[in-house]
Amino acid sequence: MNNRENFKALIDAEGNEGLKAKAESAAAIVIQRASETGVLLTIEDAYSLNFTRLLALTGQEIGDLQNEIEAETPQGRKLAEDRELMAAVNDDTGNLKRQREAEEALQSELDKLSPAEKMRRARELGQTLPGRLTGDGESKTLTPEEKAHHLTQLEKLPASMRMAKFREIFG
Repeated sequence: MNNRENFKALIDAEGNEGLKAKAESAAAIVIQRASETGVLLTIEDAYSLNFTRLLALTGQEIGDLQNEIEAETPQGRKLAEDRELMAAVNDDTGNLKRQREAEEALQSELDKLSPAEKMRRARELGQTLPGRLTGDGESKTLTPEEKAHHLTQLEKLPASMRMAKFREIFG
């Protein structure tokens, strides 16, 4: 048995209703704090964290909840990876190689996504997208002929795709 299973067995044991109530309260606190950072936990996820178990057993907050969430849960690890990626993209320390590699990795990920998925991913990252979608980076001035051509092409697209394509082309 692992720690979570041992804890579940302890709180589910007959006569431990008080401890079970404390455990549920501790889990609710952890789930609430995790949701504030964008991580959605189940009660089982919360019980798997040492922070929750110690809070239920001692009544004290012991340890660093955020670090434990990032280390122990898939959503937390993804959140930490995203934060690290965006820190590299927005690197202002002059480490251009790190910044360029992060931008290339992000652009490679975004190239595989539909426009709606790109916007969802940008919201997850808490950032605007680098590159053409925001008009930053590789934007170029279009000639009147190019603009007319793009506008003609836009008219051929379904209405649901026009705005995304317009933003991609014109920034």
